[in-house]
Amino acid sequence: MSYRAKKRLGQNFLVDNNVLTKIASLVRTNSGLPLVEIGPGKGALTSELAPLVKELTAVEFDDDVIRHLTKTLKSLGNVKLVQGDFLKYEPESDKILLVGNIPYNITSPVIDWCINHRDKIAQVVLMVQKELADRITAGSGNRNWSPLSIMSQLFFETKLAFLVGPEAFDPPPKVTSAVIELTPRDSELPEHFDKFEFIVRLAFWKRRKQLINNLVPEIVPTAELMKESLDSLGFDRRIRAEQMSIDDFLKLTELIVDRNLI
Repeated sequence: MSYRAKKRLGQNFLVDNNVLTKIASLVRTNSGLPLVEIGPGKGALTSELAPLVKELTAVEFDDDVIRHLTKTLKSLGNVKLVQGDFLKYEPESDKILLVGNIPYNITSPVIDWCINHRDKIAQVVLMVQKELADRITAGSGNRNWSPLSIMSQLFFETKLAFLVGPEAFDPPPKVTSAVIELTPRDSELPEHFDKFEFIVRLAFWKRRKQLINNLVPEIVPTAELMKESLDSLGFDRRIRAEQMSIDDFLKLTELIVDRNLI
């Protein structure tokens, strides 16, 4: 009996063999590192990758899928199935490769998981909705530049590898998908990271507004003080969040902290 996708879990199973091969070619299977797969679904990508690595752990939330995969993947001796919420999963190895065709509604939480576990990650290859891929990989000044872009790129080199049409899935989603690659940067957690994140998210609260209108008075008490702060950093007083680089936000955070404004 075949397994049918559950709409409530956002399941869209990848069935295009060419796409499966392209994803597998991106994963650094020659590194010798164990691979963790998020949401193996019917096991198509699992079957493609398992022969290329020494160890593959597939983390699946749906216990019906686990029962299905236990039968279909029983010939693959190096595959370990784990039933549970991936967002609560803790890697058993010091370094892992991470891959997955993930439900679109958990993309941001998965990125957060990757950030929190970046010391254990050598590479991430994910299938996500194209709209989210554009945001994750966008540069400053781009209309897709967002807190998700900044948090992703603060810790990872990001790359949009290729697009995937709805016809590659069963059932077909109503959107175009994209495969992205994340490679950890060799960087430390910024000082005052929690404050940095708060400032970034507030700065984008209303995208079309200037930075001064989003940060006053929630962080900076007066417009005059905000203008003076922007001047001291060499920023245009009319600057918007989407025009600011990661380094700009780091400098702004440092200034706001130094002046005890947050």
